[in-house]
Amino acid sequence: MVTIKKVDDQYIMDVDGTESVLEVKQPKGWDETIVLPENPTNRKLINKAVADKKLEEHPEGFELTVKAARAPGQITSLAIPSKKLLEYLPEDLKEEAMAIIERARQAYEAQKSRPLTEQEKLQAKIARIQKQIEEMDKAAANTNTEVE
Repeated sequence: MVTIKKVDDQYIMDVDGTESVLEVKQPKGWDETIVLPENPTNRKLINKAVADKKLEEHPEGFELTVKAARAPGQITSLAIPSKKLLEYLPEDLKEEAMAIIERARQAYEAQKSRPLTEQEKLQAKIARIQKQIEEMDKAAANTNTEVE
């Protein structure tokens, strides 16, 4: 369990009985921020104003919740499109829409995890070589010389 408390104007993080004093910084363009050391919640920072508000509600300290790690480049979202709009559909249409979305998600996962066949690999290679030939032809046309 990871908790944060404030003692004598210092923020202290308690990780399963091990306490450490936290540093408050204000990076350029940001609000005041509390920098957190390595901890089981995967959090690195917390806004000082947010922490102060939570400490007003819980003067003895508040627990930090676990935050999922995000890797750079994660852009594929399998979230339900227009989820708020689905709430306005009748129950039978909502179930049908959810079934369609689930089938699409399964098809996406199947396509993503399927390795290329030898034929697909060769077709991709042929397409790359044809593109190179076209580029060489254009370059030759621009210089009025033949490509050997």
